Amino acid sequence: MRYLILLFSINSFANDFVTRDYTQQTKRVLESHFTFSIDLSYNTYKTDHVFSGVTTNTNANTSISKDDSAKYWGPNIGVGYRWFLNHRLSFALQGDLFYHFLRKRHTQKYSEDFPEKVMERENFNHMFGLKASPKLIYRIPVKSKTFFEPYAIGQIGYGLVRSKYDLFYDDLVLNHDYESKVKESFLITGIGFGFNVMNRNGLYIYLQGLKTFYSLGSSTIKTTNQSEQDLPGDSSRSEVSASLGFGYVY
Repeated sequence: MRYLILLFSINSFANDFVTRDYTQQTKRVLESHFTFSIDLSYNTYKTDHVFSGVTTNTNANTSISKDDSAKYWGPNIGVGYRWFLNHRLSFALQGDLFYHFLRKRHTQKYSEDFPEKVMERENFNHMFGLKASPKLIYRIPVKSKTFFEPYAIGQIGYGLVRSKYDLFYDDLVLNHDYESKVKESFLITGIGFGFNVMNRNGLYIYLQGLKTFYSLGSSTIKTTNQSEQDLPGDSSRSEVSASLGFGYVY
């Protein structure tokens, strides 16, 4: 019974959404307005992991370097305001909170006949922060109820990365188990292009891509056999990001 009531409520909402009088909402779409949006974003970012004090099969000490070029996924949630300069051209400013993450594992075994682990690598990375995005938007009417809106977008923000890399190795002669944790903070700048497809009822979808630049403020590493210390490396990085989402005018 509970599920029938829920289904009836969803169906009533859907019917009401389709048949509702959007006169006031259409007026908001045609004038300056607030927006709310949420999307799924793809973002690349590189983190360097170094394990020192590794013993080889000749009893020599060495180090292992791991370039963790990660592909992060996660949501952006934002609110903004849009000013119309004329009936076609407008300027918008949006603020976003973002949380992107990556988790992957790779396991290697001796053989099918001896299925014990010889090596296992695991990444568990988080990226989070906030950013502001100015946009210059051009509105093109497509149909009586639809607009196509290409735009140029800039970006500035601040974020943090927490990257963890585990390495286990056991070839029956050597046995290693290392963990590396990297903490980084950075300023974000970027520039790119995108487009909205907006309906007069206030709903819109968007797709955008950016070239992003990270200027590191701090970068530290802590491993199994060493305390936390500064991580040497590039102080600036160039990456890419893309987002697909939807929004609503209110």
